[in-house]
Amino acid sequence: MPLTSISDELDRLRLATPDCRMTAFGDLRARLVLTWSAEGPCPRETLDAIAAEAARAFALSGLIDDSSETLAITFSESGTRFFARHDAGSDDVVCADCAPGLDIAPMTHALHDSARRIAEAA
Repeated sequence: MPLTSISDELDRLRLATPDCRMTAFGDLRARLVLTWSAEGPCPRETLDAIAAEAARAFALSGLIDDSSETLAITFSESGTRFFARHDAGSDDVVCADCAPGLDIAPMTHALHDSARRIAEAA
């Protein structure tokens, strides 16, 4: 099925993943969420925090080893956040904010698939 819009892809990802509260697409360099999908309103401060967290997560993965990563995951008491890029050099990032205890492997595959679909449509 061809990608119709980034918003549609974010909706598809969120609705297909149990316990996914929000999905977002942003720019790592600008530390900015450009569009998102959530069941309810999402304050700008929350979006800014997610964008900053994505940038920090990828920056830290670069300090741990010299390879550039396409996936970063952060954990907290309130949940798990996933961040994926289509390729290591991209500033485009797809994010997912999920409830604690979510099965990580299916979410990482779904997130990478969404990042690929968005990049191919660009």
